[in-house]
Amino acid sequence: MMAAAALIGRHGIRDVTLILVAYRHGLRVSALVSLRWEQVDLQQGLLHVTQLEHGIASVHLLRRPELHALHRLQRDYPETAYVFVSERKAPLTTDAIRKIVARAGHQAGLEFPIHPHML
Repeated sequence: MMAAAALIGRHGIRDVTLILVAYRHGLRVSALVSLRWEQVDLQQGLLHVTQLEHGIASVHLLRRPELHALHRLQRDYPETAYVFVSERKAPLTTDAIRKIVARAGHQAGLEFPIHPHML
């Protein structure tokens, strides 16, 4: 699915990173849209997450693939407060993330519609 996301649209790096982080860390869409660079510690390899639904903060260890993808994303989208942004540098909406994941699933040949919570 990540390989398919890299091939569609103009924001392949962003979309691949979004799917990777959502999958590896079990993040809800609301946590993805609100994720800010100040919550990402690339030096220590840590991701500070607050799940909005339950309000419980947690710290996740970032592995090499996530670190590499986040470094590249930060290079491609400098000077943005949010990690996952649109072309206008605004945070992605929950609807946009759902569409990105569904489009990647379809492109990957999955026979059923993919929802971000399925990651």
